[in-house]
Amino acid sequence: MAFGGVSVFAGLNISGLFQPVSVQLEQQNAPLEPVPLDLSVLSLTAIQPSVPPSVSGPDVVPPWLASDQESETLAHRINEVRNLSSFIDTNAPQVAAAGDNPDARTTFILFDALRKLETLALYAAEDATPSASLGRLDAQFQQGLSEVRDFVKSAETKD
Repeated sequence: MAFGGVSVFAGLNISGLFQPVSVQLEQQNAPLEPVPLDLSVLSLTAIQPSVPPSVSGPDVVPPWLASDQESETLAHRINEVRNLSSFIDTNAPQVAAAGDNPDARTTFILFDALRKLETLALYAAEDATPSASLGRLDAQFQQGLSEVRDFVKSAETKD
C-alpha cells in the first residue's frame, strides 16, 4: 500500500527498496543510530518464584521464603550444623509444613540439607575461622554432600 508517496506494508517502510542502488548502498553503510532498550525486564528483583496453591489446605510457605532464616547469624547456624549427626532431616519443621506431597517434601528436605552445607562453606570462608578447623569442616561438608547424593538417588517423588 502507498500512503503519501511512501510504501508501507504491515507497518514497515519499504520505499527504500525502490531507490537507485547507489543510494541504497549509502544508506547501508550509514552509521547505525542507537536503539533504546528497556533493560528493566532483566531485573532479578522482579522475578518472584511462584508457589502453586495447595489443593487440600492453606498455602505452604517454602523454606527459601521464610523470614526467620534470614535473621539467624552465621555463628548461630554453624553451632547447630557442627553438632549434626545427619544432614538429611525428614522431620524438620519445613518438611512437616509441606504436607503429604512427596515432591514438596523431597524439595524441602534437600533445601534444608543444602542450607546446612552452605553454612559450613560460609564459615570455612570466613577470615576469622581458625586454619586448624578447616580439615574438620571439610570432612563434615564431604559427609553431608555424600548424604545429599544418596538421598537424591533414593528420594520419593511423584513427578
